Amino acid sequence: MTNTEKKISEMIEQAEVFADPLEKLVEKAKTDPGAPFEPEVLASLADLQERDGAEFQRLRAKLKNIGVPVGKLDKAIAGHGGGCERRVNAADILLELVDESDLFYAPDGRTYADVCIDGERETLEISESGFGKFLHHRYFQETGSAPTPEAMKSVLRQAEAKARYEGPEHEVYVRVAPHSERVYVDLGGPGGQAIEIGPSGSKIIKNPPVRFRRPSGMRRLPVPVHGADVAELRRFLNLRSESDFVLVAHWLIHSLFPARSYPVLVLGGEQGSAKSVTSRILRALVDPNSVPIRALPANERDLMIAATNGHVLAFDNVSTLPPWLSDALCRLSTGGGFATRRNYTDRDEELFNAACPVILNGIASVVTRPDLAERALFSSTRSRRACGASRISNQAGCREWPISLGWPWLVRRLSGRRVHSKRRMGITWMRPSRPGWRPIPWQPRCALS
Repeated sequence: MTNTEKKISEMIEQAEVFADPLEKLVEKAKTDPGAPFEPEVLASLADLQERDGAEFQRLRAKLKNIGVPVGKLDKAIAGHGGGCERRVNAADILLELVDESDLFYAPDGRTYADVCIDGERETLEISESGFGKFLHHRYFQETGSAPTPEAMKSVLRQAEAKARYEGPEHEVYVRVAPHSERVYVDLGGPGGQAIEIGPSGSKIIKNPPVRFRRPSGMRRLPVPVHGADVAELRRFLNLRSESDFVLVAHWLIHSLFPARSYPVLVLGGEQGSAKSVTSRILRALVDPNSVPIRALPANERDLMIAATNGHVLAFDNVSTLPPWLSDALCRLSTGGGFATRRNYTDRDEELFNAACPVILNGIASVVTRPDLAERALFSSTRSRRACGASRISNQAGCREWPISLGWPWLVRRLSGRRVHSKRRMGITWMRPSRPGWRPIPWQPRCALS
């Protein structure tokens, strides 16, 4: 070997191995969020952007898919000599964020977006208070700043138009939904969990095949614990007789189903007989809300707005029912609509269509009109002298029942059962239609006595 060859060999052995900073950058960024912002990586990205724009865009898209804030990355590349900063227009950034979501519309014409939050799907209405808040958050994640109000309004209008004319049609539900001979109940908590109830039983699933929206005020349901019995609910309800309990339990079971009609539950009793507490418990078992019981609405519009934003309505301390409200509750019980002029327009209508379970409680006999009485189930609470004031105001019991009961006794008896009805809205009773199911321990027609 000549001296020249020896020198070349020595130089090769002494040479340092140069590692490309962009090699396995996506894998590194999954565990180290700061990896794409290292100075040598930014220099390499700036060089790649100038040499091969297509490859740069592919790498940028991969980084974006794993959660790297590419808006901030673009700023860092521009500050590192990578040329002009990309996407200086706030509307362009927002439109790119909109493309991350699946847009669609409901049969009533309202538009929605399916977004991914912590790996789970969530459905948001395209409005400033729904999808707009999500876009504000994503914009801040990308750029570290806030979008202009004009850009946000423009992008929301464009997203609404895209969902209406280019998106598919999907039904959107509140709390309960039917699908393929099954019932899905939204737990209302993080993770998009729902209870799936079918002929073979029930289970908790993620990302159900139906879409739920979660209005303001909705609270999460307790996670079901199997093994409880319907009789366990009896000690938490201050009802006068076993027949009253049967009626209330069947109203509760029927409220779980997405149905075209629901009976109105009327709770009567003297002052201090836990009518309000009973109403709170019944609503919390089906549709927990931050304001579980309310005063009567001032007009039919307010009633329909409340019905479209909750699955159960509970009205407290009802003294009288005006004729218009009695008629409106009839329509709400059997499914009805309401139309009014849309705000700030001359010709457009705002349409409401809803059917939901309703609870009324009061001292006096408030249901006097026969059409509402035919749609109602009447139950009475026991007086304070019969049960004792300490038991009525037992806060420990109120904290205990969601844990001990949850939903298991409802789920246990829903699947594979046939409901028989006596009259229009029906005093109902159940009979088992599948072997192996434990029957409800009530005599047939016991609620008719």
